Amino acid sequence: MTLLKAWRRSTPNNKELVYGVYGDELVLIPMHRAQYLALTWKAMVTAKTWGALRRLAPPKAYREILAFQESPRSIRAAHPFDYGEMAEVCDGDYPGFPKREVMDWMPRAVWEQWGQMVWTVNGEYPGFDPADTRKIVASLKQCGFRCRRRQRLIEAAH
Repeated sequence: MTLLKAWRRSTPNNKELVYGVYGDELVLIPMHRAQYLALTWKAMVTAKTWGALRRLAPPKAYREILAFQESPRSIRAAHPFDYGEMAEVCDGDYPGFPKREVMDWMPRAVWEQWGQMVWTVNGEYPGFDPADTRKIVASLKQCGFRCRRRQRLIEAAH
């Protein structure tokens, strides 16, 4: 079974988190979101044509990428695809910014206690020190989250 098929069969559960270090920060992402981002990145990097992208990417990601195009109806399967030509990817706005997204799902008390606000062109987010990993994970477990270290998945989601 391919990773894409396995992902399609799974159900989103925002209480199941994965974490690891990316750059010099601890990153936490809901498992289903991390898998989605990893699949989307893999499809974008691997696909050389729009047809290949359609086969490899999650359907929602394919529709989003297609919507970014000036003339989506004119795109054919054999047309070349290059994610580097997408302004949204180059600007860091697509397919997602997991470090910023933490503010959407993590209890505010946790990210306010452990995060140090970081400002970027893509907005602000709470940066987490990897030295605090055990304490942050313990705080999240007290809030009902299940946390697993999955370094490769964290890297693939970026």
